Amino acid sequence: MNPQLNHLNHKHCIIKANYSKEPQNEMQLDRFLEILVDKINMNIFMGPWTKYCGSSGNEGYTTAVIIETSHAVLHLWCKSEWCQQAYLQFDLYSCADFDTNIIKSLLVKEFEATDFQIITLDRNNKLEILEDNKQYLKNVGPNYLIS
Repeated sequence: MNPQLNHLNHKHCIIKANYSKEPQNEMQLDRFLEILVDKINMNIFMGPWTKYCGSSGNEGYTTAVIIETSHAVLHLWCKSEWCQQAYLQFDLYSCADFDTNIIKSLLVKEFEATDFQIITLDRNNKLEILEDNKQYLKNVGPNYLIS
């Protein structure tokens, strides 16, 4: 690791969850990411951008924002004949520290998200799963372990 970058955290959060409250439009999702970035004390560098994909079997939204310390992306697959349970996947990578509980709370409030699966990686020197997620990994099995 570059010694000049020792103050950076390189934290990566990956969330998968079901949800029951469908987004209404692209502007709602842009606003959601603006609020999320503010609540985790970061700054928007570019975006956010949101698009709806209507391709059969892949219906849903993708929304992304570039933050000064990296990025956040949210994918929402809408309930359809191909997707019996609407679900989302969220990805936040940042060189600044953040609280995953804030992200989870915002997803619950905005989308009524449930059944969370969360993995947070420390990417400072090598990929390490942070301690607060190891119990989850014990429950889902060894396929999620990273060496």
